[in-house]
Amino acid sequence: MGQFDTEQELQLMKKSIDDFVEREVRPVEEEYEDVLIPDYAGLQPDGRLKDRTLEAINTIRRKSAETGFYGMHMPESVGGMDVGLQQQLDLIQHIYSHGFGLNVRMVEAGAGPSTVYMNLDDDLVDEFLRPAVRAEKTACFAMTESSSGSDALDMRTTATKDGDEWVVSGEKMWITNAPYADFGQVYAVTDPDAKKSRRISAFLFDTSDPAFEVKRVIRILLNDGDHAEVAFNDLRIPDRYLMGERGRGLSLALENINETRLKQTARCAGLMDYLADRCVEYANDRTSWGAPIGQRQHVRRLVADIVAWQATAETLLQRGTWEVEHGTNAIQACAIANRFATQKLFEAADNAIQVFGGNGLTHEYGIERILRRARVMRVSEGTIEMQTETIAKEAGLGRAVGM
Repeated sequence: MGQFDTEQELQLMKKSIDDFVEREVRPVEEEYEDVLIPDYAGLQPDGRLKDRTLEAINTIRRKSAETGFYGMHMPESVGGMDVGLQQQLDLIQHIYSHGFGLNVRMVEAGAGPSTVYMNLDDDLVDEFLRPAVRAEKTACFAMTESSSGSDALDMRTTATKDGDEWVVSGEKMWITNAPYADFGQVYAVTDPDAKKSRRISAFLFDTSDPAFEVKRVIRILLNDGDHAEVAFNDLRIPDRYLMGERGRGLSLALENINETRLKQTARCAGLMDYLADRCVEYANDRTSWGAPIGQRQHVRRLVADIVAWQATAETLLQRGTWEVEHGTNAIQACAIANRFATQKLFEAADNAIQVFGGNGLTHEYGIERILRRARVMRVSEGTIEMQTETIAKEAGLGRAVGM
């Protein structure tokens, strides 16, 4: 497919998303409300998701895959829709304009299928990637370590060649979906004496191997049970599980970084759209001293800021998309978009809570959960500080001292 031929086709796709949310997502949210609201009700004592919570999530994943949304970004050759970047971002934004519920499982990043796995041999694509596109298997991305967050090259995990296998040893932190993944990609130092950019390689691994260990689930403010500390205890990986070329792991990891940051921008723009709609509806309905609160100047300013921030984020998203597809400075444009959108989503969610007053603090209205999600977004996909450093560097200031 690549690109939708007409704007009408894109609008029909959005209408399909709207129908899917009402027909499939909302009934599942109602059926499983006991483990979804509040979100910590869906966790086991050790922080993992309850089976019933996973059942709800996987139901939406599978239904989304059946409809084609889940793997829309993947090539048609592996069961995807081959939707182009601009349309992907438009649809992601539309999905998130329905809020922060099970609808966000319709298209996923870390747990879902990735084009990175297209670097594998055909039989491995059949074994791992195709089932992921169908939402029959999920994945994880094991790169971050306790001593290396933004400085990804400060890596301790090693992969040592032993015949036709690699022996991977080390620990990783903050690995999304690790407690539930069927397979993943792990990044390890294979060439410690090479220049920094060529020291790391990437490998496919099977999480069912007993040498892979989920040491603990890391509890964060989202209560999503999704992040873990993991260990590779001399995990033996066949040589053919090497993803791409030896020593090119960093290039592989950064291959889609601009697109990844734009997708986060799209999520933020969608959530701000949702917040604006909810605030307008609430402010027109809620009264104080005999008049809707939406007629009060301080409430109007709070809502107007959300609308303005959403429109700006959307504009920056469009600019970043154009730069990725046609321009010469996509790195800076995507950093600007991501930095602005994640900062302003946090402020927008705070504004929305203020509009809702005490109701905004409750789990039932779901606004406070977006505030918590927004706070996480200011750290994930590159911290606000790293985005700022990228913008300054690309503006001509060069690298900061010590970086």
